[in-house]
Amino acid sequence: MFPRPIMQSIFRFRRFLQVPGLLVILVFSGCRDRVPDEFPDFTPVPVLNCFLVGDSLIQVHVSLAGKLDTVPPSLVDKATVICTINDSVTKVLKSDGHGFYSGKTIAKEGSIYRFAASVPGFPELTASDTVPQKSRLSSVKHINLAGIDEEGNSFPAIRITFPVDPDQVRYYQVTIKYDNYGNWNTGQIKAFKDSVLLSGGLPITVFSTAGIRDTTYTMQVDYTTGHVTSIGGVSKTQLFPLVVEFKAISFQYFQYLRQLYLYNYGRYPDFQFGPYKGFPLYSNVTNGMGIVAAYSKFVSELITPEE
Repeated sequence: MFPRPIMQSIFRFRRFLQVPGLLVILVFSGCRDRVPDEFPDFTPVPVLNCFLVGDSLIQVHVSLAGKLDTVPPSLVDKATVICTINDSVTKVLKSDGHGFYSGKTIAKEGSIYRFAASVPGFPELTASDTVPQKSRLSSVKHINLAGIDEEGNSFPAIRITFPVDPDQVRYYQVTIKYDNYGNWNTGQIKAFKDSVLLSGGLPITVFSTAGIRDTTYTMQVDYTTGHVTSIGGVSKTQLFPLVVEFKAISFQYFQYLRQLYLYNYGRYPDFQFGPYKGFPLYSNVTNGMGIVAAYSKFVSELITPEE
């Protein structure tokens, strides 16, 4: 037998281990590392961003990318920004003092826009893109009851038809905007059933016509407004007046939107489905970072679903 003082110590230690949670703390307390809150030095990089929208004023934004904790980014107000249209007409864009450069130039469908930005102390930035021709929807139909989700709520859909040139690959984005009593919101897309959307491999309504062989295509996009109501004991998505935005996008914009989804997924991963993986943003800017991309937009007439 142990002497009484040693027996008392052993008894107290056993009771200590029986306290809920303490055993877990003892096991894992030696596996802690300090998370760094200081980021290494990062050499500033010039950034040029411009989204060319058909029939809209051209604006270019110039800034400097810094290290991770640099918020907001450093704006550049003393750059020289030149826009060349169809390799013939040259415009000098003026600074507004907040990093934006513009003039009176309106982006036109089918035109090529090349940008050159000279930022003091850095090589010249260059980038270009072509504004695609607008595509009109030949038919838009709203489906009040397209299916039932895993929570037992019904959800609606829109069914659109648009022309296709089998000899030309084009790129598109579909967005549903609904009017929630004066506030325009974007509809949340449900799981895809459409083969063209599924072939893209990402849960976004951005696609190409590469696999379409007919001269027209009909696509169904299931969505929800996020608002649920009960009518006659049936739980269903609440419907609002809406429009369908059908954007004809450039290949550069197509690449950017797909990479943007992956970038955001990497920033806010769902750890239960796999480890963290970072993705860079897509850029077509030479000697710097950023994006110059273009689109033209067709908006359907207002649709008011009837219950």
